[in-house]
Amino acid sequence: MGIRVTESLCLEIYDKQSIEHNFLPFIIGASQIVDKISEYIILNEKTPDNANLMEIERFLSCHFMTAQEKVTTGEGVGGVSESYSLSTKVGLNSSHYGQMAILLDTSGYLRKLDKGEISTITKTTKSFLVNL
Repeated sequence: MGIRVTESLCLEIYDKQSIEHNFLPFIIGASQIVDKISEYIILNEKTPDNANLMEIERFLSCHFMTAQEKVTTGEGVGGVSESYSLSTKVGLNSSHYGQMAILLDTSGYLRKLDKGEISTITKTTKSFLVNL
């Protein structure tokens, strides 16, 4: 089906714009999942709304981006020290972007995916998960 969003569209809603981002790997993974949503809608004899699919892809891309961000786990004052770790939260409900994607997906596909009722592991998302 093809990629529906651009990095600039993602940056319109992404709330951590002060650091460098490369959204492309996350956009590709989100696009593959949104393609599955579109197929799911068609299988249920309905017509996908392309504007809605684009918004889902945008929010999913931002959700995937948050999964690789550093989270501050400690801070110091006198000796100026900070410590970080990667987020260990899982599932679409672990970020407000994932939650919004679920709400926008009126087919229910993402909700089922998040609950483990269906599986969507693509080559790109599998690579992303392995490299976290």
